Amino acid sequence: MEVTRGGLRRLAGAVTLLVFLAPGPGRAEGPAQRVLTVLVPFSGPAEAPDPLIGEGLMDLLAWGIGRTFGLQLAEAREVSTALEARRAAWGEPVRPAVAVEVARGLGAVAVVLGTFRLEGDRLVLGATFLDVRGSKVREEGFRETAVPWAEAPRVLERMVPALARFLGAPLGAASERRLSQAFQRPTPAAAALRRYAAGRAALRTGTPEGLEQAAEAFAQAGEIDPAFALAFFRQGEAHEAASSRWRAAGAYRRAIHVDPAFAEAYKSLGDLLARSPRRLYEQAVEAYSKAVEADPDYADAYVGLGDALSATGRFDEAIREYRRGLAIDPLNPRVHYSLARILYTEKGLYHEAVEAYQRALALEPAFVEAQIGLGDLYEEKGLYREAIAAYRKALAVKPKHPGALYALALAYEKVDPKEAVARWEEYIRAASELPGEKEWIDIAEQHLKKMRQKAAEQEKRR
Repeated sequence: MEVTRGGLRRLAGAVTLLVFLAPGPGRAEGPAQRVLTVLVPFSGPAEAPDPLIGEGLMDLLAWGIGRTFGLQLAEAREVSTALEARRAAWGEPVRPAVAVEVARGLGAVAVVLGTFRLEGDRLVLGATFLDVRGSKVREEGFRETAVPWAEAPRVLERMVPALARFLGAPLGAASERRLSQAFQRPTPAAAALRRYAAGRAALRTGTPEGLEQAAEAFAQAGEIDPAFALAFFRQGEAHEAASSRWRAAGAYRRAIHVDPAFAEAYKSLGDLLARSPRRLYEQAVEAYSKAVEADPDYADAYVGLGDALSATGRFDEAIREYRRGLAIDPLNPRVHYSLARILYTEKGLYHEAVEAYQRALALEPAFVEAQIGLGDLYEEKGLYREAIAAYRKALAVKPKHPGALYALALAYEKVDPKEAVARWEEYIRAASELPGEKEWIDIAEQHLKKMRQKAAEQEKRR
């Protein structure tokens, strides 16, 4: 019996899903397409650059931008790589011409070049916005503003709508509400912000050592400033990336203890509970419900809530939550991804599911789970070459993604046993570094043994 990871089994019960084709009541906001923007660390004065403070300020600004519906950030890892290719170092001042090249190379349309300096007990923040669309670059400055250290978030909060107006993508009411929530917390202590920035740098490496260093740095940031809820949240992300689920859950709960209105921490906790080997869906429903209670404009939390409800067979309620997410943010790829899954598993609507996956990927081409889901659909229909192509696109984004490697090996079993052997070996090597993959490694080794025998038999017949 073939064991798949995609969970593409038919679910019991019936429900009308055509309501997904249009959002529910409410008005979506934002432009027809998200505006991709490049952020780099804020530049300090030449005599005292303090790059960790610069990176920390950038990340606080990024946190706010990420809560809007019209603006989207380029991945920091991709920006760093692009800078290195142009002999510019991450954390050092970036010349506007280089920033423009980086943005265009990544398909972004805007750049934010922030600046900071300390004047006694006051922090002076400024920025330059660049619009790289067209042959001529437009530029606008955000006037330098001096505030007490603790009040820096208020300046960062004002930068975001200023950037949106400059780009012709003004924020709607929901984005403004979410933005205000993001910057309610005071600036963490300088020493805590430096450890936080060091953790973010380590987290970007994606290596086991880097993830461990990141978790430790975030924990240190929280020890220095116990009110720094975002540091505990990032600690949870680092543990989760290292497959330490329960340590991650503990960090998310610590963030919630510090800030009971921390919607993202509730949502991430819900994700962990839903993905737990024990499938704690009811507890996940509770966590997601608290996330949307804390932030009624949080589209991703409605998606998570819908997924958890669907997993417990409460399909009508799941549809309601998906519609709410779609009404808030129709450009959210996760809504379309969840739609694709339920269209196929619940109704068997193959073509509609493919279209929903493709919409998700059009909105977020690097959406690995959507590529894998699309590949799973193709494989279910016997379209193995198409499935292989989809899985390879996922691996082009995350070369060691265990789910994509596993699915690719399964697909090759149908068309090329020798290649399947190589792919199973590749999966086992990558998965051996991940504690959560042990069960799947055992299954993979059985497949590998079978494929080696089959490949040997084919070789004998030649």
